[in-house]
Parts: sequence; structure tokens; C-alpha cells
Amino acid sequence: HPGVLMLDYPGANDVVVDTYTKTVGSLTIRKLRLKEGSAAAVDLTNDDVTVNNLVFRNITQGSEPNSIQIELTFSAARVNQSYDFNEDITVETAVTLRH
Repeated sequence: HPGVLMLDYPGANDVVVDTYTKTVGSLTIRKLRLKEGSAAAVDLTNDDVTVNNLVFRNITQGSEPNSIQIELTFSAARVNQSYDFNEDITVETAVTLRH
């Protein structure tokens, strides 16, 4: 799934990064979270932000180290104000996994 990143570390805890929905007041927001092994998932965003888009792409080429492109779009969730969302921000980056 493009919105879920699963890192399998042999001999160590696996790591999963994904999103889930949560109702805050009258709004439903999508939160970014990280889960390591059997530990409880930890939110990476607070209730003032909603994640609109999360995509992970494998961009590894040939024998190069494993590389992942990350695209994340989020916006402000204005729970206590008369408007719901504004100011979308999109972040695109790439990471190379090291062993």
C-alpha cells in the first residue's frame, strides 16, 4: 500500500509508518503514526493537523542502496474555529536506507 511503510529489520523490531483516522470534536482527521515492534503506535502529528496524502515509493535503481521517496500533504485542522481546514503543505523528499 503506498500509504504504509514497513521496514523489516532482521533480528530487530520491525517499524511501520502509516495513518489512521480520529474524530476530534466535529472533525474527522487523519494522523501520522509510527509503530516499532509490539510497542504501542506513537502519533507523529497532533490534533491540529490532518494528513491529506501520504505516499511511499521505492525508487531504488539497480544495485544502489534501497531508497524511498516520501510525499506528504497535510493541513491545519481548526477544531475550535469557524473554518475547518486551510494552508495545505506538501513535502517531498527521499531517503536512502543504511544497514
